[in-house]
Amino acid sequence: MKALAKIAPIVIILACAASLFFVFKLSGQKTGLIADLADTRSKLESTTAKLNETKQELATTSSKLKQSENDLASTKANLDAKEIELGQKKREAEELTKAKADAEQQLAALKDKMDAADKEMAALKEKLGGLGNVEEITKKLEEITAANKSLGEKVAALTTENGIIAKKLEEATTTPADLRGRVAMAKGQWNFLIMDIGKDQRVQPNTEYLVYRDSSLVAKAKVSTVYPNSSVADLVPGFTKTMPREGDTVVFKKM
Repeated sequence: MKALAKIAPIVIILACAASLFFVFKLSGQKTGLIADLADTRSKLESTTAKLNETKQELATTSSKLKQSENDLASTKANLDAKEIELGQKKREAEELTKAKADAEQQLAALKDKMDAADKEMAALKEKLGGLGNVEEITKKLEEITAANKSLGEKVAALTTENGIIAKKLEEATTTPADLRGRVAMAKGQWNFLIMDIGKDQRVQPNTEYLVYRDSSLVAKAKVSTVYPNSSVADLVPGFTKTMPREGDTVVFKKM
């Protein structure tokens, strides 16, 4: 009994010590769990932010893709319109060429008539010394002179008209040697650019332009379609050092 009385306090002390140890251990585990929970929440917030950022980038990319599709559809429509305009321009050039040829033919015919009139006048002058009717010969000479004057006026008018037609034909089919403009838009993915000069500035299809940025040559482009105040040009393979961009200078390359 005395032995049990002595052992009991020891057992109680050991039990209290064990209880304190387990309380301390559980407290440490609770602190670790709280830290893990805070870290998990932080990671969740970071992942949520990245997900929102990815969604925003996806929406932006989708918008750009839709805009590119709209640009492509617009460009195709413009190309169709330019083909129609190019056909009309070719017909106008053909009509001017025919008009010029007709004027030259009429001019040649009038010159032949003038030569014939001059020969007839010379022959009549030779007869003035003979016994013919002088009044009749004089009248004939006056008529020939008047006809010759009329023919001369017609030749002068046709010559002037022929010059005008030739000038119009030249303007319709040639590009000024010093023509230059700017890049209005460049599409690298489709390998073409749009210039701010066109038919009104006498840009011709299939002509080539050098593209400069400041004083550096960056590319060469060949005109495929011409509008009144703009034109589309394809980049020439092998000559593109860097992709042209809006504001670059384009200069006509005379062949």
